[in-house]
Amino acid sequence: MDKKRAFQKKKRGELLAAKSKFEVLKNFTTLSYIINILLLLFLVSILNFLPPQLPFLYGMPYGEDQLISGSYIISGPLAGILITSLNLVLARLTREGLIKRVLEASSFVISFLILVTVVKIVLLIGFF
Repeated sequence: MDKKRAFQKKKRGELLAAKSKFEVLKNFTTLSYIINILLLLFLVSILNFLPPQLPFLYGMPYGEDQLISGSYIISGPLAGILITSLNLVLARLTREGLIKRVLEASSFVISFLILVTVVKIVLLIGFF
């Protein structure tokens, strides 16, 4: 009997460890959505305080080619929501655990980089 109970406890421990790993990955996706939605709400609320044109396209040559209309700054968080949703769908369709982890973690990294980029632009240009 003791061996059977020890085996059951070991199996329960492994099951709980697997559940906690899934919860962490689920939290990455949730955190990505939260970052993007809060950033989107923040940008909509301060849109009136931003100048009519913002530097956003840093890959373009220096000057007016880098500028976009002020209202297009919300394209960053919208792209983050789109990428997170696409990665979530792909993670649900695949059976490989590693690919799921990579997709969900990359959603978080992309959302964080969008957050840093947009906040730096707003702090550089905004009239507060």
